[in-house]
Amino acid sequence: LGLRETRINDFVPLCLREAIKLRDQLRQSTRNQKSIVITDSGLYGSDSCKFCKGAKRTKEFLDVYGIKPVWFNPTRYHAPIDSGFVGLVEMNTLLQSQHLILVGGGAFQKQLAMRMRE
Repeated sequence: LGLRETRINDFVPLCLREAIKLRDQLRQSTRNQKSIVITDSGLYGSDSCKFCKGAKRTKEFLDVYGIKPVWFNPTRYHAPIDSGFVGLVEMNTLLQSQHLILVGGGAFQKQLAMRMRE
């Protein structure tokens, strides 16, 4: 438990800070100011992130930087309310990006990275 707390309190913000730096560098080099932040800690996100401390820590971090994450809301489109379906929609959205910065090493990130390399 202590190791997990350290990872959440230290490692998550460190990874997110690096992702923000990389995003800012990409913005400068491509002159593109548009970026989207998607997290799996929303209402229809990953089942493993619904109530975890990492999701809370991520939200706190994004709030400090003024970043408003987005996620797919299936009820808005009369789609199935299912985290797997939501994940597929979000993955297909992300696969259309020119640049992709991933934070995390779960199954979603691994599958997305593999598909981006194709």
